[in-house]
Amino acid sequence: MLFKEKSRIKCAPFVKWAGGKARMWKYLEPYFKNIDWSKRRYVEPFVGGGAVFFNLDTSNCLINDFNGELITTYRVIQDKKKMESLIKLVEKKYSDKITTRFDKKRDSDKTEKFYIPDPDFYETQRNIDLSKLADIEIAARFLYLNKTGFNGMYRVNSKGKFNIPKGKFKIKPRIVDKSNILACHARLNGTTIKSGDYYNLKDEIRKNDIVYLDPPYVPISPTSSFTQYTKLDFNYKDQEKLKNFCDHVNKKGAKFIQNNSDHPDLRKLYNGYKIDESPEISRTIGGGANFRMTVKELIITNIKL
Repeated sequence: MLFKEKSRIKCAPFVKWAGGKARMWKYLEPYFKNIDWSKRRYVEPFVGGGAVFFNLDTSNCLINDFNGELITTYRVIQDKKKMESLIKLVEKKYSDKITTRFDKKRDSDKTEKFYIPDPDFYETQRNIDLSKLADIEIAARFLYLNKTGFNGMYRVNSKGKFNIPKGKFKIKPRIVDKSNILACHARLNGTTIKSGDYYNLKDEIRKNDIVYLDPPYVPISPTSSFTQYTKLDFNYKDQEKLKNFCDHVNKKGAKFIQNNSDHPDLRKLYNGYKIDESPEISRTIGGGANFRMTVKELIITNIKL
């Protein structure tokens, strides 16, 4: 047995995830602070890395995501035997597949030490046929690619193949943190885990549910448009569909809290609901300091604080 069982352990997301809400939590926490979870169920249709989910102390939960590999990993970590097998597999197959590289510093003769995944092994893992893998193998590969790929991004090509290039790190990537995986396992106890389009959850919303929504954001760049947006190709019609979902939640007597970008079209779309602004949040949109920016986000809700 790898671990001793514990409960109510503080945990953090086990993956890096674009748009994760770790920095946003302190602004979201007041909306969850006074909820009596003995009478409520927590529902998160776009769970991603789960920063909000892992900060809450309730076992009556339903989480969902469109990314099948991510959800497979959640399910493996939820199952104790599979979780222990996952840790053993990562340690045996992936942990030593990271090498060191020395690159010259810019405008200097000195060199810097970096860690990179073994190029051949990384390419082999990228191109594996997932249909031939068991769920524990899918989860191990997913964690490896997430922690060693460029900037923790996830993207597949038209054939469904993961196509993020390998990353380059000043600190050696840690594929799994055993103590955190155990804490995540404990947190997932009693949680219903689903995979697919968030809209499929519409008929499952119950009165008194607390629904947290972190959808793909409306673009805020002046050169972007709704139809050009990135994650899951979530365009403006999809944003209108999401508004319909929120209206349904409201009519069912449930509560919703949504994060999105601060865009005038969104303010207009959600007219009638409470709309709060967060302070500017630092977002990484690339691989270095030059690709970081601070942006305001909206918190849209039918909860009155």
